Amino acid sequence: MEVFVSKLLSLLLLGGVALLFGFLPLKVAKWLKLRKSDKGQQLEPSKAELTVSFLLCFGGGVLLATSVLHMLVDVRLGFYKAMKLADRPIPQYPVAESLLFCGFFMVYLVEELASFYASKQKRYTMKRKLQLTCATNPVPMIEGDVDLKQVSQEKNNSSTMQENGEATKETSLEVAKPAKQTFSEALGNLMIILALSMHGVFEGLAIGLQTTNGGVWILFFGVAAHKFVIAFCVGMELMHTGAPLRRFFGYMFSFCVTSPIGIAVGMAITAWTNPDEYSQELTLAVLQGLAGGTLLYVTFFEILDREKSRDAQGHGHSHGTGDTHDTPVRPNKPYGIYRLFFVVIGFSCMAVIEALVSH
Repeated sequence: MEVFVSKLLSLLLLGGVALLFGFLPLKVAKWLKLRKSDKGQQLEPSKAELTVSFLLCFGGGVLLATSVLHMLVDVRLGFYKAMKLADRPIPQYPVAESLLFCGFFMVYLVEELASFYASKQKRYTMKRKLQLTCATNPVPMIEGDVDLKQVSQEKNNSSTMQENGEATKETSLEVAKPAKQTFSEALGNLMIILALSMHGVFEGLAIGLQTTNGGVWILFFGVAAHKFVIAFCVGMELMHTGAPLRRFFGYMFSFCVTSPIGIAVGMAITAWTNPDEYSQELTLAVLQGLAGGTLLYVTFFEILDREKSRDAQGHGHSHGTGDTHDTPVRPNKPYGIYRLFFVVIGFSCMAVIEALVSH
């Protein structure tokens, strides 16, 4: 009964405190004036942008360490335990590393296919808009070939005159829309949440499958130490990429409740079945490896690569409208090295936590 109470308390604490850390970036973003206005303008003073960039680099280091130092080790231990349970020899082949990169290449393929489909849909939409515009406002035909792109440009630059001589609103194919997430940013956020949610379920399972109070609380503090940090960093990433508030709440809630769900499932398993089975350990290890590879890809290509390219671009990011809000370029200060420093700090924090909390 005492073990059951310990698991129940860990379930409530892990979910509730993680939600608090996940929603904390809402206050931080308000303080830094990071949220975008209704007109799609991004209010990012240079100091605020640098502060957020450094925090995101710290988060990138945390996620990188989570993938390599935490999840990869869990995969290795899972395979080792599965082989022992099946009384089979431990393979010399790097199975855990191979699974990690299977997940890496899997999400790479998914993102490329999704991007190709999105660009195809965008080209089709623009073609339809052009056809409708030409049908509504026909262009006088002239001899020779007509450059469709030139016609479109001329239509955008022209205005229709009323009888009283006043100009009406321009006919344009490009309609200004409020700033919002780009497709790649939204997909990257989704991949982060999916990977971390999958891992959170497995961590919760590990807690729920414990049979002693000591085992429950040791694992709880180990999981909580990095889950709370990750919740804050993921919240900062969602805010920075301009995720709508509804999506922000949905993502954070999904991420924070996965570990409690895993604990509940583990409690049910220990109550009705034998958790020490070969198939369960093997399945857990495989899914952990794929999740780790997914997180590794998103960390490098969606977070660190973007932050690294900031100085090369020489300006802040534009979201949605194509307007760029220039950030003062300071070539005399090595901001790229500062960002690297925060990545190393984030990685080191997780490395220390992993050293203190043994698997």
